[in-house]
Order: sequence, then C-alpha cells, then structure tokens
Amino acid sequence: MSETNIETVRTLLNAIAGQDDTTAVQQLAPGFRQHDSHLGDGAEGVREYITGSPREQLALSVVRVLADGSYVFVHLKAPDGPHIFSVYRLQDGLVAEHWGFATPDAPANRSGHTQLDGPTEPAHLSNTQNNKAFMRRY
Repeated sequence: MSETNIETVRTLLNAIAGQDDTTAVQQLAPGFRQHDSHLGDGAEGVREYITGSPREQLALSVVRVLADGSYVFVHLKAPDGPHIFSVYRLQDGLVAEHWGFATPDAPANRSGHTQLDGPTEPAHLSNTQNNKAFMRRY
C-alpha cells in the first residue's frame, strides 16, 4: 500500500510540474483539505495553483520520498529556490490532505552538511517495526 501511495503522490507532483490540472485533480479525494497557508482548499485550490504559477516554479525535483501507512513524506527542491517538505495523507488511494512548508536553501552547517546530504532511500527495513516500537516508548 505504501508504494501505491507513493505512486499516487508522484503522479500528482508530475501533473503539477506538467501543468496538467486534470490529472492532478484526479489524484485528489473528494473534500481534499489543504493545510499549506499559501494554497487554496480543494480541487479548485490545486487548479488555481497550477494555472496561476509559472512553469519554472512548478518544476520541483524530488529529493526523497518516504511512506508510512496512509502518509507520504516528500522532500522537494526548487530549481533556484527553497527546499519544500510536504506531508500527504491518502484515503482510498487518493490524496485527502496536504501539509507543506518551505525553507530557503542554506549553506553547509558547522558540521559541513547541507539540506541535501544523507540517504535518499530507506535502509535497514527489517528494523522498521522495532524502531517504531522504540519511538512509541520514548
């Protein structure tokens, strides 16, 4: 199910990047809720974002995607701009809610790491359940 949810979110992001509002809206659940303060609610909010934004602004690169159950987490990078972090909640295979925020691109920190450092694919998947149990007890 997580892989299918990732595919749905990737289809949504590709449709937005291609300014294909029809395909984008097809990925949304009825009553889609937008929690990003810069975007409107529902299918109309998505359409307004796509049709009202310059193509370059919509061409985001996916840095990493992770899924856990009905949630998909995406780290995106704008070509000449911020890093965008989005959380999507899916219901019945469609995007039901979205939370997002952006942070400006920044130079390496004191440790020499940037916002793009680190793994882009999950590892040690056999430890997932033990890690979740540990965090619940934390």
